Amino acid sequence: MNIKKGFTLIELVVAMAIFMFVISAALTVFISVIKNQKRVLAEHELLNEISYAQEFMSKALRAARAATYSDTDLDCMGNQGYIYMLTGDAISEKEAGIKFINQSAKDAGGNPICEEFYWNSNDDRLYVVKNGDDSIPLTSENIKIKKAVFSLNGDGLDIAKSMDGTQPRVTILLEVEVPGNQDIAPRIIQTTVSQRNLNIPI
Repeated sequence: MNIKKGFTLIELVVAMAIFMFVISAALTVFISVIKNQKRVLAEHELLNEISYAQEFMSKALRAARAATYSDTDLDCMGNQGYIYMLTGDAISEKEAGIKFINQSAKDAGGNPICEEFYWNSNDDRLYVVKNGDDSIPLTSENIKIKKAVFSLNGDGLDIAKSMDGTQPRVTILLEVEVPGNQDIAPRIIQTTVSQRNLNIPI
């Protein structure tokens, strides 16, 4: 008696179905891991770049000093005693920039420089301007800053002084889009900076 051994059509279909299910599950897990890894790398890039920009701005803002009667200081700040002054352009809000005298950075003549940080709403980047020269970007084109606000504690909304002996503080708030992940809510990053030394004009 000749008996042939093999798989029936039903057994083959069931085996193929199980195989496809296992492959599909493995692919789903793999794609999920890749997406998660891309998101983590994008957030890491964002935090690295924003941390650099905040550290750069914080270091300069800590070295600010009050304006005096000298012409250079008045051209920068507009009045004696100002330490920080909010700025902006015609497109962005006034609180989108800040100007101050950086006593730790010197120009060719050995004088402290007038420095300004601002957010450009046209290209969603942060910039620095020194002594009215060309703007230099602090953030790359990959990082989109959707909003930037510089706020002060001091005498008035637009300036910060220390006439009453209170140490002026600058708060920087940034709303940043995660690169390549518009479906993820923007990250809100905030830091507060005060002068390195109490600076009370006399």
